[in-house]
Amino acid sequence: MINYKKHPYYGEMNLDNFFQAGWEIYRKNFGWFFFYSLMAMIILQVVNSYFIGPYMEDIQSITENPELISGLLANLVIMLLSSVLIYTLAGLFLSYLVLNQDEIQEKGHLELFKESVKEYFLPLLGASVISGIILFFGSMLGLLLFIIGALFVAIYLLVVFFPLTAVVIIEKLNPVDAIRRCFRMTHSDFWKTTGLVVTVLVIYLVISLILGVLAMAPFAGDFIDMLKDPMGAENITNNIVNPIQLLITSITNALLLPVFPIFGVLLYLSLKKKEDLENGKADLLEQIAR
Repeated sequence: MINYKKHPYYGEMNLDNFFQAGWEIYRKNFGWFFFYSLMAMIILQVVNSYFIGPYMEDIQSITENPELISGLLANLVIMLLSSVLIYTLAGLFLSYLVLNQDEIQEKGHLELFKESVKEYFLPLLGASVISGIILFFGSMLGLLLFIIGALFVAIYLLVVFFPLTAVVIIEKLNPVDAIRRCFRMTHSDFWKTTGLVVTVLVIYLVISLILGVLAMAPFAGDFIDMLKDPMGAENITNNIVNPIQLLITSITNALLLPVFPIFGVLLYLSLKKKEDLENGKADLLEQIAR
C-alpha cells in the first residue's frame, strides 16, 4: 500500500494551494506526462480513424444505404470501448506517477507502469465503467427536471468520482467499494470539494475550447466552404481522418490529459488529511473518555 502520508502534497488545501500544487506537478513532470499522453492520444486517434474513417470518407452513401448504419454503430461501440480502455490506462499510469514521485528514479517508468497495470488496471476499469453508467443514467434522470437538472446531476457525479483513481490505487478497493468510498470521502467536505472540482472543470473547458479553436484554425477554410455549399461536406469529413489533423488533435488533447489525474490525486490527499485529523481527534477523545 502506498504511504500517502509521505507524499509532499499530503495536507488540506485551499483553492490557491490546490492550483499551485497542481501547476508545480504539471510543470515539473511536463516532458514525460506530455509524451505518455501524446502516445495514448495518437493510438486513440488512429483506432478511431480506422473504424470511422471509411464511413466518413463516403458519408453520403450512409444516407443512401441505411443498411450501412448497423456497421457504423458497431464501429462506434468499438471506438467507445477503445476510449474507455485507453483513458483508463493513461489516467492510471499518470496518477501512479504523481503518487510515486520519489520512486521514479529508483524503479524507472517501465517498472512503475507494469506495477500500476498489474495491481490496479482491472479494478479501476471496473470502477470507471460503473461510474460511467451511474453518470449516464443519473444525467438521463436529471432530464426529467429539464436540461438544468441533468447539468446539476452530471456536475454532482463528476465531483463525487473525481478522486476515483487515487482511491483505487491507495486504498486497493474493489470497484463497488471504491465507488462507495468516493461518495463518503467527497461528502465529508462537500462544498469545498465541489468548489475545487468545478473550478478545475471550468478552467479545463476554457483551455480545451481555446486549444480546439487553434487546432481547427488550419482547416477553417473548409468550414467556410461548407457553409457556402453544404453539399460539399465531404471536405469536412476528410479532415477527420487527415493525418495532420489527427496529430494536431492528439497534441492538444495530450496537453490537457494529465490535468484530471494530477488534481484527482491532490483532491484525495487533501480530503484524506482532513479525514485523518478528524479520526485522530476522535481517537484522542475516546482515550480521554476512558
